[in-house]
Amino acid sequence: MKLHTSLRSASLLSLVLQAATATAHSSTGHPDNIPDSYYHDEHSAEGLPYNLCDSCSCGEDWWAQGSCALFPDYYSSPNPVPSDVYPVVVPSSLMKKFGPENSTNPLCGHVMHLTGQNNVTVKAAITDTDTSGGFIMCYDLWELFGYDLNSPTYMDLSWKLIPNDTIGGND
Repeated sequence: MKLHTSLRSASLLSLVLQAATATAHSSTGHPDNIPDSYYHDEHSAEGLPYNLCDSCSCGEDWWAQGSCALFPDYYSSPNPVPSDVYPVVVPSSLMKKFGPENSTNPLCGHVMHLTGQNNVTVKAAITDTDTSGGFIMCYDLWELFGYDLNSPTYMDLSWKLIPNDTIGGND
């Protein structure tokens, strides 16, 4: 009888702990297995321009054809991409921490606060991945961070994910 009571108590304790763990996990708002530190701590990165050309287009292709495929019908969709969110390409090494480099990766579509050296902060969404090792951005964002065609070819950035803020195919 004592063993039966102990087993039942252990089972009950196990259920309580599982419920507490599940509650704690869901209360963070991060059901995607991305650690809290990515949402609460500033991370450093190197920013790289996609193309130092003020008339070149890159963002449209990243939304539609990037490895995340957030808006595959970008050119014909009646639902436009949010105008206050810039597309960025992140290093493969970051994406690989959380899964394959395709649209099933939980980082795809995550919106982050991205801050340039001039302390301007914008919202940017993860749209694609690349082996360059830096965050690649379109010229309009490069310019917003205070750089131009005569600037160095990289800049220091800081970033952190915004809790519960995703766009595109992973909404």
